[in-house]
Amino acid sequence: MQVYFDTDYAVITYDENSGVLTGSLKTQPLSLQLREYMYAFLSAMLHFKTGKLLMDTERFGTLHPFDQKWISAKWLSKTMKAGHSHAAIVLPDNAYAQMTLEATMTSAVNEMTFSYFHSTEDALAWLKAA
Repeated sequence: MQVYFDTDYAVITYDENSGVLTGSLKTQPLSLQLREYMYAFLSAMLHFKTGKLLMDTERFGTLHPFDQKWISAKWLSKTMKAGHSHAAIVLPDNAYAQMTLEATMTSAVNEMTFSYFHSTEDALAWLKAA
């Protein structure tokens, strides 16, 4: 397991055996921190030449509408161009945070393969089988 990005609010690692990038938040990020984290994911995809992402959003919190728009309009299209293939998303416990995350991802339904999970283990198993 290689650590690619590590800050006081987030970490992104790469597992060379499965080819999976895993990102998890340590705290709910500010808007600028969220973008830095999401761009680090993009950079890691290119660096490790993988399109398999495991995003642990348990600490995502409720996304501000401005951040939702940025993710769906800008970030998702950039990941598709970078070779994104599969995303396993571990949902937060907060129902409202889940709704904002799912609303953000609706723009990607026809563009990429992704699925929601309630555990990291299930998400990783799905990615390994992909």
